[in-house]
Amino acid sequence: MFDPKTKQSSPLLPYGKVARAGLLYINSEIHRTHDRHVSLGRSQREFMKNLGFSWGGRDARRVMRQMEALAKSQFTLTRISDNQDGTLVQSVSSVVASVTDLWFPLKIEEEGQESLFESSIVVSQDMMELLETAMPVDLRAWRYLNETSKSPLVLDVYQWLSERAHRAPKARGVLITWEQLRDQFAPDSVELRSFRRTFLGALEIVQGVYSANIDIEDQGMRLRYTKAPVMESPSWELPS
Repeated sequence: MFDPKTKQSSPLLPYGKVARAGLLYINSEIHRTHDRHVSLGRSQREFMKNLGFSWGGRDARRVMRQMEALAKSQFTLTRISDNQDGTLVQSVSSVVASVTDLWFPLKIEEEGQESLFESSIVVSQDMMELLETAMPVDLRAWRYLNETSKSPLVLDVYQWLSERAHRAPKARGVLITWEQLRDQFAPDSVELRSFRRTFLGALEIVQGVYSANIDIEDQGMRLRYTKAPVMESPSWELPS
């Protein structure tokens, strides 16, 4: 990624809580404006607050570098369908942004100070079509989880559950095995018992802000229909 001091660029993959927050921010702005142009604003302090991060010089540089890495990354979605005659593999790939304008100030801005230039990205047309069909989440709950939990897994489980629970059947529900969950959230090298313990810990935190209808079984977890978190009552309160 670009270093404003050395004027050099080096490879960097988007990772951790910042990249997840950045993608959610982009998705939310697209749903709000229906515009491929996503403004990151003139104030890094305000942008970091919107993502749920505290302010600081090192944090500000880390956030902007991760936003650059995210904007340059490519996503590939794959669907595998099996039948008696064989297996069909379908994939669609897209870069996140077609244009990026990121401002890297040499000095950390003071409170209330705006940057000389506005930072923004223009989401690619393919990515725009993908994100327009994504499920919005409750940003209050997401910021709360981001600020109070250390593990990115908590954020992943919340976003996945937000999208998956409202599509689950009401009566019997759907059984999602521990193996399937591990394939979704962890490398195959992670021991299944260890993954189950870690996943249940993250799920318990998520259930504090989104009470999905879940039964834990020996083979996995049974998920039943639950209203999407964006449809929760306005009287819903964050945990104290």
